[in-house]
Parts: sequence; structure tokens; C-alpha cells
Amino acid sequence: GCISKGTITNNAYYTGGIVGNSYSIVDDCTFTGSVTGSRYTAGICGYAYKPISGCESSGTISGEKYVSGIAGGCKASITDCDVTGGSITGSMYVGGIVGYFLSPEDGQPITVSDCTVKKATVNGATADYGGSSAYKGYIYGARQSSALNLFSNNTSLN
Repeated sequence: GCISKGTITNNAYYTGGIVGNSYSIVDDCTFTGSVTGSRYTAGICGYAYKPISGCESSGTISGEKYVSGIAGGCKASITDCDVTGGSITGSMYVGGIVGYFLSPEDGQPITVSDCTVKKATVNGATADYGGSSAYKGYIYGARQSSALNLFSNNTSLN
């Protein structure tokens, strides 16, 4: 696993506390601190093409669009990840776990399971799953229609 603590600022796309844009599996990573970016900004991975599991994020995450505690944009499954404390802020597509799910390139179903958002402020969220005009939710902000097939054991404790 990996641990990142501190402040990360990037005025471009793909900003993460651990990795900006990942084509590899991200597993057992922890981020604590502050991340500021433009689009696809998150505590763990700005944009994920492969699965993320066993990660934890806490701190201040802020960006324009596609902002979250774990992955700003995501084309893969997320398992056993937690967002604890802190705040997540953006203008659109903001979520505690994922800002925006996109359809996977391999056509495999995306799952989100055993993830928790606890004592974290998700700017503008009114429900666990997005759907408001700005697409903000405690678990995810928005998704492409075919992107997400299964949710299980996800919890928002705010």
C-alpha cells in the first residue's frame, strides 16, 4: 500500500492524492490532506481505468467537475473504500466515493461494494446517489446509463 499526506494543487485535469490518471489497479492506499484540481479531482485517483480497493481518504478535496473522495472519474469497480471526515466540493458531478462513473472499455459490469462515507461533507449532496441538477450525492454524483450494475453494502453516515 501507499500513504500520501500533504497538499496537492494542479490547475489541469486528473489530480489525485495518490495518482492523477491510473491504468493500473490501486489497492490499499491512504490519503490525508488537501487536493485542489480542475476536472477529475479526488483524494485517491483523479481518473481510474482499473479497480480501486481497500483505500481511504480524508481531508479537503476541491475541484470544478468530477470531484470525489476516492475517484473523480471511474471506469472500473470500487470495493472496500472509505471517505472519513473532511469536505468534498465542486460545481458538478460531485460524490463521496466517485464523481462520475463512465462505461467500462471492457464491457464488464462495474460494482461498488462495501464503501462508506462517514462524517464527510459532500457539497450540495441531498441523497446517497446523484440526480439533482448538479449531480451531487454521498456515494456518487452521476453515471452513464450502462456504467453501473451493482451496489452492495454501501453506507453514508452523515
